[in-house]
Amino acid sequence: MTLDLDLRPERRAAVVAELRAALEAAEPGSGTGLLGSLARGEADGWSDIDLRWTVPAARFAAAVRGLRATLESAGHPVALLRTDPDPTPPERRLLFARFADLPLFWRLDLEMTADGPVRDSLPPADPWSPHASALANAVGAVKAVRRGRTGTARGLLERGAERIGLPKDAGGAAIAAEVARAAPALADYAAEVTALTLHRWDADGS
Repeated sequence: MTLDLDLRPERRAAVVAELRAALEAAEPGSGTGLLGSLARGEADGWSDIDLRWTVPAARFAAAVRGLRATLESAGHPVALLRTDPDPTPPERRLLFARFADLPLFWRLDLEMTADGPVRDSLPPADPWSPHASALANAVGAVKAVRRGRTGTARGLLERGAERIGLPKDAGGAAIAAEVARAAPALADYAAEVTALTLHRWDADGS
């Protein structure tokens, strides 16, 4: 498997611009903003994409329902879209998207907020997948190692392993193998994570 390790900041900046344009075009009167390390100007090549999307309250439920199509209109196929299992308050949703054509590290964490009380019925939150969460932990552990944070990496792997019933010291490759066995729908994601955990990094980090 060929890993996408093109982590150039200018590439991610272009992706961020495409996503923000697609979100704002989907709902007139909405607006987007940066969050996290991107907003603070502290992002490195491993940083994910944190955005806030503020939507008119009357269109909030429709925006939540149409989010996958909206994101894909930016030109990046959505491989996995998950919702925070505790959508409280109703005027806020936190969603996580992984794109098939982008590095695993560049997950989109999207905070959707309404600009007022939401009166329409919202779609239910997705069932929280411990297997998808465990894979995300494995990716996060690789990121932490590349940043020199081995303690953080160890904690991420331990929590990911425990989520799916593995020993705490199972490691990223074992987590990916168990996910591929137990959750076949995530097999492609697991294969990418396996390749990532086994990758030999060059001196420049690629």
